[in-house]
Amino acid sequence: MSPIDLVDLAAVLVALLPAVVIALLLAAWLRRRTGTSVAWRCTQCPAHVSGLPRHKAQAWARQHAATHASQPASRR
Repeated sequence: MSPIDLVDLAAVLVALLPAVVIALLLAAWLRRRTGTSVAWRCTQCPAHVSGLPRHKAQAWARQHAATHASQPASRR
């Protein structure tokens, strides 16, 4: 390789470096966000859930809230 080719290659690698760093940071953020275990406690009864991923805990909370919505107001 001639010296000019090495300079061009180095310039291309340096130009791609910010994109690689941003991609790695985004991947780490998504992995942390989607893999987080959460705890949730019902405000109307003693039910709670913990150790589930965020999306599963949210689904459980929606399903549990529906059980309260189907109960008469006097039982709440």
